Amino acid sequence: MYTSEKTNELALAYFEKYNQLVEKRRQIDYDMTNNLKSLENNNQTVDGKLAVLEYKNKIVLEEEFYLQVQQELSEISEDFIPILVAVNANRHDRLYTQIGGDVFIDSFLDENGKIISSGPVIHID
Repeated sequence: MYTSEKTNELALAYFEKYNQLVEKRRQIDYDMTNNLKSLENNNQTVDGKLAVLEYKNKIVLEEEFYLQVQQELSEISEDFIPILVAVNANRHDRLYTQIGGDVFIDSFLDENGKIISSGPVIHID
């Protein structure tokens, strides 16, 4: 099932925001956590301890940004879910959104009503 322009915009916005959210969570949970551990282990001076405190503050700011992105994703979902319901987009009949040339993303609601968006995929006719 292929989409209209308005639906394309929502599908692409959801796809991009969701991936941004996943990447931000990965950065916080893995990259920043590992960097913090390294800083804590290697900095016993006053300047080193200040660097640790500054890095912890940076993590707090990143967590706040994560929550903001999560809220934006929720707002997009509120507009996108009714469209997916209306067209009955499911695992077997996905909503395809062209993002350029023969490149598409696909979206559907799973059995629990959660949006699943994947891609990009290349469709060859």
